[in-house]
Amino acid sequence: MMGLTFTLWEGLSWGLSITEKHERSITMLTFKVQDMTCNHCASAITRAVKEVDADAKVDVQVAEKRVNIDSSVAAAEFEEAIKEAGYTPVAA
Repeated sequence: MMGLTFTLWEGLSWGLSITEKHERSITMLTFKVQDMTCNHCASAITRAVKEVDADAKVDVQVAEKRVNIDSSVAAAEFEEAIKEAGYTPVAA
């Protein structure tokens, strides 16, 4: 007997039985953004991060010039998005 598997969404498969959802590996990334000076900057950076991963957890600390991101997306993608928003991120 041959089994067929169909990918439905977000790692769920259907065949002879439904398999468990695959867990995404979440990593905490930290960037220093020295040219971030105000809440407007924080909002722009948050928007840029959310465009890359809408499910990312973003913690922007303006006074410390730090951005923490919890996501399964690669750091390089966030770094590029923050640069495109007009800021200079440095992995911390």
